[in-house]
Amino acid sequence: MPRKNPLAGLSPDESLTIKEAASRLGVSERMIRKAIKDGYLKAFIPGRTGPDAGLKSGRLKWRIKPADLREWFFGSET
Repeated sequence: MPRKNPLAGLSPDESLTIKEAASRLGVSERMIRKAIKDGYLKAFIPGRTGPDAGLKSGRLKWRIKPADLREWFFGSET
């Protein structure tokens, strides 16, 4: 039986916090943060733009688009 898509029902315009993303995928927040830090998962901080957006940001509220989360977790074939 196919596994239920944990990201189903999300609008492309929505964004998730690190905590929400980790909860939906059943992984740790640490794993999500590491993927962002290492450049594997795209994320943004609302209101910040440009190539330096999010760098040296401390504990600011990262947001992740469902499409970026899906591509990172499931690969580009979904």
